[in-house]
Amino acid sequence: MTTLRIGLVSDYFRAGVAEGAAAYGRAHGVEIDPRWFVRGDWMGDHPAWNAVIAEVVNMPTLADRVLALNLPTVLMAPLAQAPAGFPVVTADFRACGALAFEELASLGARSLAVLRTSPRDIDHECCDGFIDAAHAHGRRVIDPEPARKLAETVATAAHFNERVSAFADILEEMPRPVGVFLAHAGLTYSLQMELKRRGFRVPEDYAMVVIQKDVQGTAEMAPVPITTVDPDSWQQGYFAAQLLHDQLRGERPDASVHRIPPAGITRRDSTGCPLVKDPGVAKVVHLIRERFASDLKVDELARLAAVGRRSLEERFRKEMHQSIHEALTRRRMDEARKLLRSTPLGIALVAEACGYSSVHYFTTAFKRETGTSPAAYRAAAGKGRA
Repeated sequence: MTTLRIGLVSDYFRAGVAEGAAAYGRAHGVEIDPRWFVRGDWMGDHPAWNAVIAEVVNMPTLADRVLALNLPTVLMAPLAQAPAGFPVVTADFRACGALAFEELASLGARSLAVLRTSPRDIDHECCDGFIDAAHAHGRRVIDPEPARKLAETVATAAHFNERVSAFADILEEMPRPVGVFLAHAGLTYSLQMELKRRGFRVPEDYAMVVIQKDVQGTAEMAPVPITTVDPDSWQQGYFAAQLLHDQLRGERPDASVHRIPPAGITRRDSTGCPLVKDPGVAKVVHLIRERFASDLKVDELARLAAVGRRSLEERFRKEMHQSIHEALTRRRMDEARKLLRSTPLGIALVAEACGYSSVHYFTTAFKRETGTSPAAYRAAAGKGRA
């Protein structure tokens, strides 16, 4: 039996999309080829694929090459030159904006504001979702006309600092404290620097939320780390691969736009939720987040953090109010719940994907954490979606 192969092509890399598609591939025996998902312009002319997942934002020539492959295709962003009939899988950016409103509204900010940063649909959909959610709760949102005017064009490198300064001018006129929402983390990073230069504070004067959509870690490494809405790129990739697999098995392609709801909020200092300050503990938190699927042990984490085990355990508990083992288990259980809710992976594969070498150990840990078995949890989640 010939193995089906789905290629990934992008000029706008999102690791979650590749990881979600790969998870679907592993569960269904479909090969996922990610070779040109970072540098789509390097794609060969005859990549030997049966179908393709494409996210092309800034390179029209690459979009033309993808379409010229004449393969079943799912787009992760609409293409102006694409003929009718291509399914599109994207984030539900209106829902992302609504989630950002909920976060900022919970802080009790005197003013709520959106800053539109470009003419792209993502900016306007996010901001409109924020405003609609606010109005539904009887809250007014400042959607300043000067910012809307600036957003009619994309900021060029030559005028980027001017735009940042203009946005700071706009914010300075608002009654503080302000809860402000932007889609663009890079611009928000620069805006923080300008506000600080003017003597303002984040989050005391300006609390901030953005959409998590870059791979540079901009939000995490901002002067005041920025709270983000997670648009669930993983689920987008998984669903895109599923659509293509269905099509390759003879089903008629669903040419509609499929909007995936956000996965949640990651709270950071910009809304008053501080990050880990101890560098050794911060290193371990990062390792748990990124390597939970491997056979992590406390001794190995201590070695990688260059901290003695006993000292690390004491410092971790002091800062995180839980043990390293508890933090690792919770990260694995979060992933397990997601996989059980949104994929058909067998329990053994879910256990492996979450860092458990034994289904028995995984099932025991899952039941201890959730009060139910993995199979029962999946069944209940399925009934909830029905």
